[in-house]
Amino acid sequence: MIKLSVIVPVYNSSNSLEQCLDSLVKQSFDSFEVIVVNNNSTDNSQDIINDFSYRYPDIIVSEFEEQAGVSYARNRGLLVARGQYIGFVDADDYIEKEMYQKLYSKAVSSRADIVITCRNNLLQSGQKKPKLYKDNFFNSLNIREGNGFLRKVSVFVWDKIFSKSLIQENRISFNTTLNYAEDYLFLINSLVRSKKVEVVNECLYNYRVSTSGSITNSITSNVLDIEKALQLIADCLKNNNAYSRNREDLYRVALGFYGRRLKAFSQQDNKIIQLSFARKMQSFIKNHFSDIDYVEKNLSKVERLAQLIDKRWKACLYIFTPNWAKSIVFKSDRILSKASVVKNVYCFFGKYCGLEVDRVLYASFSGANISGSPYHLMKDVQASRQNIKISFATNNFVRDKRFLIKNDINNVELVHTKSLKYIYRLATSKYLVSNSRFPTFFVKRCSQILLNTWHGTPIKTLGFDIKEGAIDVWRNQNQFLMADYFLVPNPYAKSVLLPAYNLDKIYYGEVLESDYPQNEVIDSSERREEIRTVLGVNDKKVIAYMPTWRGVSTGNMDITAQANLFTELFHKLEKELPEDTMVYYNLHQLVSSKIKKYIGNKVQPFPDGFEVYEFLTCTDVLITDYSSVMFDYAASSKPVLLYVPDKEEYIEGRGFYFPITELPFPQSESIDQLLTHIEDASSSQEEKFKASNIAPYRHDNIMPARYINSRFFENYNGRYPKKCKSVDKIVVFLSGNLSRKEQTFLEGRESKLQDYVFILDANNFSDDLSKYLLEQGCTVIVVPKDTLFNVFDLIALRLWRKFKILSGLVKKSYDRELRRIVPGINVIEVISFSSRPKYIEMAKIYCNSLDI
Repeated sequence: MIKLSVIVPVYNSSNSLEQCLDSLVKQSFDSFEVIVVNNNSTDNSQDIINDFSYRYPDIIVSEFEEQAGVSYARNRGLLVARGQYIGFVDADDYIEKEMYQKLYSKAVSSRADIVITCRNNLLQSGQKKPKLYKDNFFNSLNIREGNGFLRKVSVFVWDKIFSKSLIQENRISFNTTLNYAEDYLFLINSLVRSKKVEVVNECLYNYRVSTSGSITNSITSNVLDIEKALQLIADCLKNNNAYSRNREDLYRVALGFYGRRLKAFSQQDNKIIQLSFARKMQSFIKNHFSDIDYVEKNLSKVERLAQLIDKRWKACLYIFTPNWAKSIVFKSDRILSKASVVKNVYCFFGKYCGLEVDRVLYASFSGANISGSPYHLMKDVQASRQNIKISFATNNFVRDKRFLIKNDINNVELVHTKSLKYIYRLATSKYLVSNSRFPTFFVKRCSQILLNTWHGTPIKTLGFDIKEGAIDVWRNQNQFLMADYFLVPNPYAKSVLLPAYNLDKIYYGEVLESDYPQNEVIDSSERREEIRTVLGVNDKKVIAYMPTWRGVSTGNMDITAQANLFTELFHKLEKELPEDTMVYYNLHQLVSSKIKKYIGNKVQPFPDGFEVYEFLTCTDVLITDYSSVMFDYAASSKPVLLYVPDKEEYIEGRGFYFPITELPFPQSESIDQLLTHIEDASSSQEEKFKASNIAPYRHDNIMPARYINSRFFENYNGRYPKKCKSVDKIVVFLSGNLSRKEQTFLEGRESKLQDYVFILDANNFSDDLSKYLLEQGCTVIVVPKDTLFNVFDLIALRLWRKFKILSGLVKKSYDRELRRIVPGINVIEVISFSSRPKYIEMAKIYCNSLDI
């Protein structure tokens, strides 16, 4: 049985066709065919097709379509396709090795009619820009329900697979009268007739963004088909009882099509066609959406542009304004958007405002709450260092203000993470404490002192140790390297955390060996009685449920699957648990804000007003899965139960540092098993931990918070942290695909690799490449996706690139950027194999770069 047919329409694509077909024949998938349809190409595309057909006769099916047009070519492929599912790939693009294996597996396991994935936009520079779906995309995957799905789903067919039976039974094909948006019409026809849609939220398709000489950047009368396609889409929605719920979404889609073309007009001629297009779009929008009169703050810039050009006279004025004038406006806007207000303000405060030498800024999980080690360190500062001023970051000012009042905590300044004051405190507080990370634009000033406590003893893999998903290394590695102090709670955590982020090779701060301050209170009998009395649960068994999040990276969490897992569990516990048992749950901060709260009589969220670890004192049992909280709780000698219904899937996708079966806690893979273990729960096997390298560090009966603060503030009278001496390194920016020149470079320096730091950009990161580099013994840093350039930096860069002036300012800008990318390292040379302009320019500025 042929599982999948992939249709590739080809028209004069010889420059990219070989890479496209090569990525298809090398799929980690079996029983599929690739139908390559030559659509009257006049170059040597057919020769390439013949070559692949000869080498891969079991995969490549060569077809020819005489009638010009991509719709004819795709329909030709649909006629001969034998697969259970149908996919499409454009000859300009290529796909990741696992794409169709993952999409087909999802389709079969969930019996989906359509499976959607995500793309990387390939820029001319070689840079990859990932386009993942946001979490709210998963709220509803049914177009008939509305909920924004229509405007959130990509308009293309090549990042999806479709059930062949869905296409055949509903006689869906590509409209051959359209030369524009024909794939979007095909998609909508399929979606409204589908019963189930699923998503693989990973960037598996590589889409080559059109260049200035391409057809999509040249205007012809084909652009007039956009209005025709939108009208057909509106009719399709009406005929399938899906129009009313999707009407506002269709309005946003129409604005998007209209606005993108208006923006493209700044580089195009043929004003008559432009004017005709504008009039057609204005007429379509007026006929269908004249009663929709609102300005949503979440509208994109092109949507707002479309709203602005809503009258014929405005269209005339805009279209006949000289292109150079429109280009200046769009370029200026691009500069301002790149250098966001927040970055500009942060840079201003960092450059012109002095440090507050007696202030500390705390952030727990980037402001998600007031909890964990930062909270307990703050309480110790209040008790022992009254001369220190305290600020605490928060994402919810009202909630956390109530928390401080309820816990009688005074003299703590709350600063909202979206406020100007937070940016000011981040730039000017001498002392900074985080158990996660500060914003990516943060660059620690030389005189600031940063402590990163992290927040757990790892059982699931982290950093470069994750099987697939190490791209998220950049979220933490960069800030770990900035830290003057990095806290590890036990020998095991130290042996795992440092290598996982390459800190064992390039971290020049001080590794503090101490138990987490949050664990000081976990077995406090006094606090236990206080909380149980307040909650009225003195006569009940109290259970805490604290699961971690699912996924290999924060960008591909399946929120729907996690919500279903928790909902099923909560309903069952509410129904089956005895009346004298209460379950309080605390979901991971990455998940909790995206899932509707469940509140029952026996199952409820952690109550407000209690710090997480203080609340755990009142509980009798902990249920978790793969969260490090199990190690903290086990020290209290209370029972720990593991609910792991997706254990095998989690092992396959994320992986563990040691077999989970070695843990001394009862494990349940079903809710019924869990209910039995709850009934039989007994003391945990604490002695096993005391004898292992997971036992926490202790310091002569000094409590962890007091010990850590004594080290952290030891420089208060002018002394600074004792740091290992920074060493000289050569920084090498890699391209992301390891070209032959890069391989030669590595092979010629095998004995000197310790002198180099290799930089991978998160925009074009590859798990395979990072694994290869680490196997060679290379030191690897994955850099954040954005750049800390303010508006003045960008202006200076443009002037320097064009007139070779302001070189001193440009070097200062790149000095700051290097300090953010490779903190604590003395850079003696920069080499760039990357095609990204900023890396090439760094190599030029720091001279001695290789001639590559």
